[in-house]
Amino acid sequence: MLQTTLSNPIRIKAGRKALLTLLGVFTGGCAYDCWWNINECRRVARRAELAAQKIENDDAEVIDNENALHYPWYRDGTLADWEYRPVKLRGYFKDERFFIKRERDGQEGYLVLAPFVTAVKRPVIFPAGNSPREHSVLVSLGWVPKDQKSSIEMGGEPLPLLPTESTEDTKAVIVNNRITGLVNDPEYYRPDDLLSLTEFVGVVQRDEGTTILRPNWPNQGLFNSIDLDYLVRFFRIFNGDSARSAYIERVVKESELEGNEETYPQPATGRTFQRGPRGPQYYANLSNFYGYAATFGVLSMALALLRR
Repeated sequence: MLQTTLSNPIRIKAGRKALLTLLGVFTGGCAYDCWWNINECRRVARRAELAAQKIENDDAEVIDNENALHYPWYRDGTLADWEYRPVKLRGYFKDERFFIKRERDGQEGYLVLAPFVTAVKRPVIFPAGNSPREHSVLVSLGWVPKDQKSSIEMGGEPLPLLPTESTEDTKAVIVNNRITGLVNDPEYYRPDDLLSLTEFVGVVQRDEGTTILRPNWPNQGLFNSIDLDYLVRFFRIFNGDSARSAYIERVVKESELEGNEETYPQPATGRTFQRGPRGPQYYANLSNFYGYAATFGVLSMALALLRR
């Protein structure tokens, strides 16, 4: 009886020490995660601000030659460094369009996506019986209101073509790239290989995937998020792995939208481009969560110490 009486306080004391240790580890871990996510929020926000400045200053990195065949964010495994970075691409759009449901300022509408071919590899052996291999990246052309969707579905080139003849107002842009296979030179010796080319500026964006808040229902034809894996299979893109790694959101300078507010699809600007599924708000929410958890841990430790 005496041994049992003496052991109970010892056990209680040991249990309280264990509880305080666990609460200390929990609180320290949550405090560290809160601090880490605050820094990530600031880092991503600075990157977005830098991207906005580059867009306004026409400072976009050209994706050409080997990079147009093997996109560097996929080839080098550096998507985190390329996210939000403005890039300039040259090539041509395929005719297909895909619509992602997305509201803007309370108005129903859609994001318009299309495959953009940045390189063409033509077969050397039996070229007549083999189709060229098109290296493509998915591009978000912009937003269109619900009542204008039918006009986009009719197709047509969404962007002006590169001029192949000089005029008083424009200068010819002749392309004859042996690495990418893009050719628009009217004097090229193989007329069948000539392409109607365009170019644009966009920012590199992560895959949105399918989430609980933005589910996709392919059987019903309803899509709320950009799921690159599904889109690559839908468009039967040749370079599936690199096309799944990221997409490009088309952007323009603020001044280019002035007077063109009713032109659709309406591209994003440095101020309005999507901050992605892991944008500043994502890390801000996580930092708040871990901050509340760390506060709960501190209060629990204080309560446990007061009851000693």
